[in-house]
Amino acid sequence: MKDAFWFKHDSNAARDPKILEMKSIYGFEGYGLFWHIVEYLREQEGYKLKISEKYGFKPLAGVIGFQDLDRLTEFINDCVNEFELLELKGGYLYSNSLINRMKKWETNKANGAKGGRPKNPNKTQIKPKRNQTDNPIETSDETESKPLRRDKIREEENREEGEETTGENLWETWWNLYDIKQDEMKAQVYWSKITQEEKQKAIAHTTEFIKVTPKPYRGNPVGYIQGKKWNNEIIDRRNPKEIQDVQPKRAPKKTHYSAQELDYYRKMGKTPPPLN
Repeated sequence: MKDAFWFKHDSNAARDPKILEMKSIYGFEGYGLFWHIVEYLREQEGYKLKISEKYGFKPLAGVIGFQDLDRLTEFINDCVNEFELLELKGGYLYSNSLINRMKKWETNKANGAKGGRPKNPNKTQIKPKRNQTDNPIETSDETESKPLRRDKIREEENREEGEETTGENLWETWWNLYDIKQDEMKAQVYWSKITQEEKQKAIAHTTEFIKVTPKPYRGNPVGYIQGKKWNNEIIDRRNPKEIQDVQPKRAPKKTHYSAQELDYYRKMGKTPPPLN
C-alpha cells in the first residue's frame, strides 16, 4: 500500500524527557531500537503487535534483526515499566502515541484530509473563473487569507523554535558553568523536568557557588539538579590559603630613627618626635 510505512514523527522527539531517560541507559542503540519497534507496530493491524506467551519477543527479534533476545526483552520491559514509552496489555505490545497519531490521520483521510469535508465521489467541483466585474474587496480577502495563514503558522513555528533554543541555551550555560563533566545525559533528563524559573535560579546560584566551591566539593551535577540545591545556602569551601586577604597591609611599627633622619633633625634644630 502507498501509505504502509508512513507515520508522523516529531523533529524534536530526541529531546522528549522519556526518550532522554531511555537514552541515558541504552544510548543511541536503544534510540534506534525503539523507533525500529515503532515502525513495525505501524504495520500491524490496529497498530498493535500480538505477543505469544510461548515465544515472547523472539519473532519480533527475528523481524528487526536483533540477535540478543535477552537484551531485547529487557529493553522492551524497561520501555513499558520504567520509561512508559510502550504498553504491554492483554497480550499486545503497542504505543499509545502512535495509535493516537494514526487515528487522527485516519480521520483526516476519511474526511478528505483537507478542510474536514467528506469527498463527494459523484461530483467534481469546478471553481468558476473570476472576471473583472467581481467584487475587488472579496477577491482581496480570499487572495490574502492564504498568505496570512502561512504567516501565522510560520510565526508559531518560530516561537516554538525560539523557546526550544532558549531551553537548550540555558542547559549549555549551566552545564559549562558547573563544569563537572559527569553523567551529562542523565543530568539533562532531570534538567528537562524543572521549570524555566528554576533553571534561571540554578544558573544564578551556580555563578556564586563555584566562586567559593572548588571542584572536589561541588558533587555530581545530577545530584545538584535532582536535589534542587540552588535553594541551599552557599558555604565557602575554599582552603584558608586560597582566600586572598583584601584588607590593606599595615606598615611595620617604627622603633628607631635612621642616621639620616637624626642628622636632618639636628640640622633643623628640632627634636625628633617620640616613637609610639
